[in-house]
Amino acid sequence: MKKNLYEAVLQAITEIDTDNATLEDFLRMGISAEQSAIILYNKIADSIEKNYGYIPTAQLFRHTSEEEKEHVGEFQRMLLEVDFEEAEAQAEGAEEAEEIIFDSHGDDLLFIEQEVAIAQNNYTLILEKGDKIQIVKKR
Repeated sequence: MKKNLYEAVLQAITEIDTDNATLEDFLRMGISAEQSAIILYNKIADSIEKNYGYIPTAQLFRHTSEEEKEHVGEFQRMLLEVDFEEAEAQAEGAEEAEEIIFDSHGDDLLFIEQEVAIAQNNYTLILEKGDKIQIVKKR
């Protein structure tokens, strides 16, 4: 027999072992819970739109889903503060992702190697070492 949503969530919460959890475990639980909430709220919004067409309620769930993304960021930042290995692994992963992104842009993406200032009229564009710019062809 299929459980209703409330029963499933309640069971999942009560089965979590918090007695032996570390600070890092609690932060990862928070991240996981927020990410699950994002998926859940969007699924609920889809169902409301499909079955009831009541858009304000669906919008409330979508808005709440967006707020959960901020919570994920808060938990992730705190995790990096307390788990040095996690911080190193995420930094390495970010570098690898940047390489993939750079490779996908090819010659269109430039990395600034020294500070550059470009002045025109009353505006100055300042590019610092490490900045990236993308060159886009006018149509």
